[in-house]
Amino acid sequence: MVGAHLVGGYLSRKLHSFDELPPGQAAIMRIDGKHVAAYKDDEGRVHSVSAVCPHMGCIVGWNETDRTWDCPCHGSRFGLDGEVMHGPATAPLGSASTG
Repeated sequence: MVGAHLVGGYLSRKLHSFDELPPGQAAIMRIDGKHVAAYKDDEGRVHSVSAVCPHMGCIVGWNETDRTWDCPCHGSRFGLDGEVMHGPATAPLGSASTG
C-alpha cells in the first residue's frame, strides 16, 4: 500500500501555476520540476512548501477538514508552514522555492 501511495503521488496530474489555484483551495503542483504543496487562502495569498514528506519521500495530500498536509504513507501531519504536527516525520516539509 505504501508503494502505491508513493508512486501514485508522483504520477498524478498536477497544476503548474499558482494562478490555476482558486482561493480557498489547495493542490499538489509541479513547478519547475518540483512537487509543491500549495494552499491559496481566501485573500489570495499562497502558502507553499515542498510536497515531499521528509520521512520516506511520499507526496502529501491536503486535509480539508483540518487544513493540514497529511502523508498517506505513514500518517505524518504538517501545518500550512510545513511544521510537523504529528510524526513519524521529525523534520518539517522543505522549502518550495521554485527557481
